[in-house]
Amino acid sequence: MSLLKNLGDEPLKTFTVSLDYTEAVAIKDFKDVGSHSWTQVDDEPILVIPGAPARWTNPSIPLRVAPDQGTRFIDHTGAQCDKQGVHRLAPVFQSVDFCTPNFDYKQLDIICNRNNLRNLLHWVEYSTKKDFRIDLHLINGDKTLVMVEHEVSKTEDIPEGAFRGYGDNFRQRAVIAPPGQTRHNRIVTYTLGDFRLLMGHKVEAAFRDKDTQDDVDFLANALGKAKVGKAGPTRSETPGTLQMRQGEDPYKQYKFVEIKTMSQRKEIDWKDFYPQLYLSQTAQVRVARHDRGTFRKMETYDIFSKDLKNEQEIMELRLAKLALFLKELRSTLRELGVGPWSLVCKQGTLRLYDSKDDPLPDFILSRFNVDE
Repeated sequence: MSLLKNLGDEPLKTFTVSLDYTEAVAIKDFKDVGSHSWTQVDDEPILVIPGAPARWTNPSIPLRVAPDQGTRFIDHTGAQCDKQGVHRLAPVFQSVDFCTPNFDYKQLDIICNRNNLRNLLHWVEYSTKKDFRIDLHLINGDKTLVMVEHEVSKTEDIPEGAFRGYGDNFRQRAVIAPPGQTRHNRIVTYTLGDFRLLMGHKVEAAFRDKDTQDDVDFLANALGKAKVGKAGPTRSETPGTLQMRQGEDPYKQYKFVEIKTMSQRKEIDWKDFYPQLYLSQTAQVRVARHDRGTFRKMETYDIFSKDLKNEQEIMELRLAKLALFLKELRSTLRELGVGPWSLVCKQGTLRLYDSKDDPLPDFILSRFNVDE
């Protein structure tokens, strides 16, 4: 399959990076508005709302794990939504509807996920590491730009003998998933320059303030409570939505943590990694260092600490470039008229195409009270 599937033959526009930004842009007014995890009944994917994150266990080291093998998800949410024939953004809207009733969608300027923003940040910094595609819609009276992740393949098979690191196997040993739940996602809203965003992102783990035995006991107790509700899944009467179960997790009691595994001899590439943390305001990262699969050292970094102040300042300058591009993108789409469209980045060149894909479903458009 190709990144250009269902797109027009010729690009509508080729974008260039503008250097016209004047000052740094920081994330403000950050707020959690929803969450979900996944479960299955008879092989059918079902949302758990609100979901419960896996818990960081502070594993004992040294810890030996085997290299990652088998099939891994590149886009788990996309795969589950495709399986049920619903739009990839359905879990986002179902989560916010349940967790934050009467949420005002019409205030939003951008709806996206963290991967969309990370890819565009790489592009504005001339540091694109892979080709990507983002599907685009303009709704809500041309106010709200909807950006949808588009992965050509939702999974990756690691060939026998191929090496893809130790990250997946380490995470299996380092976190405890709540009973009956997997792959937690968090939905947040915040202000970025002139834009109000709704953004989803996956969560690797959560922790309490102290990694003490008391905290481990607390986590064990919490895991017993953070489970799927006893009632069966609720089959939605709304077309285009997923079945869901009500969760029981007080997730706001926890802080979220990102997990990174790397060789003990390698330096952290903060230019690449810091945006992932900052965009979701994930306060801590646990860096697990290994020597050919034997983890011997654990490092903890607070992204808002004095040690990483320079990275934060660099990040906020990069966000100024991103905000400028998003403004140009929305203006371009307004001039073009009716979408949908797609952004495609190949070998560092970002182009805009007409798309022959379907418009957003009524389930989503109805949140904006606009007859599209």
